[in-house]
Amino acid sequence: TDGGEDDSLDVLLPLRTSGSLPPLFCVAPASGLSWGYAGLLAHLGPDQPVYGLQSPGLAAAERAAGSIEELALRCLDAMRTVQGQGPYRLLGWSAGGVLAHELALRLREEGETVTLLALLDSYLTPPARGDDEETLLAQFAAELGHPEQTGAPDRERLAAWARRADGPLASLSEAAVGRVIDTYLRTSRLLATHRPRVYPGDVHLFVAEAERDAGSPDRGAGPVRSARPYVAGEIVAHGIDARHTGMIAPVSLRRIAGHLAPLLASAVDEPDRP
Repeated sequence: TDGGEDDSLDVLLPLRTSGSLPPLFCVAPASGLSWGYAGLLAHLGPDQPVYGLQSPGLAAAERAAGSIEELALRCLDAMRTVQGQGPYRLLGWSAGGVLAHELALRLREEGETVTLLALLDSYLTPPARGDDEETLLAQFAAELGHPEQTGAPDRERLAAWARRADGPLASLSEAAVGRVIDTYLRTSRLLATHRPRVYPGDVHLFVAEAERDAGSPDRGAGPVRSARPYVAGEIVAHGIDARHTGMIAPVSLRRIAGHLAPLLASAVDEPDRP
């Protein structure tokens, strides 16, 4: 594994380091990779620094975390290498939203100010799904955009597809792709046993409205209902015309950034409630 690959797999992933505003930290989904958040840069002002927070264990020399709580602590350590104190702004998609929620809680408990907690179609209580490898690999294949519609690709075929010339993980070595798959499986299983606590502030929740039929009375309600027991403040829902797996596609990030930009501009000094 060369140094360049390890740099792209470090816990802290610099996406834009310049700018005078407090950074926006974007927490990786279950894959552990924050690369997709780079799509925000074109739609947020040049004064807005952006960093990804990735799962320890992706880089060859890193030890994997054994719980969501440990993941949060490792991410906090990485955040503080570029921002020693608040105000903090956090965003996370899917499993990354669960981790961002835990990060925000820990920051508040340490007396820090959190001015933005944004969740992208995250379920704080995950929907009941199997945790067998075949089911999880099928979920990961869908998130990577694998075209196979029936059955689950086995581990070797999924890795080979992801590393093909135009694949989403084409730049990674075979060993690194194996660590990404391991991270997805491990994080998914950690989420199944994670019990969130109540966050005392507000949450902005971006909901994938195309996930259900347009006529369904429950359209988009799942993530909000899932979050309600674990958010003491206001839940501000923003509908995005996308499926869950498309929430960090370029067109979705453009729409999400349209909501984020004014929130980031107004959240420099004003903490979330209560």
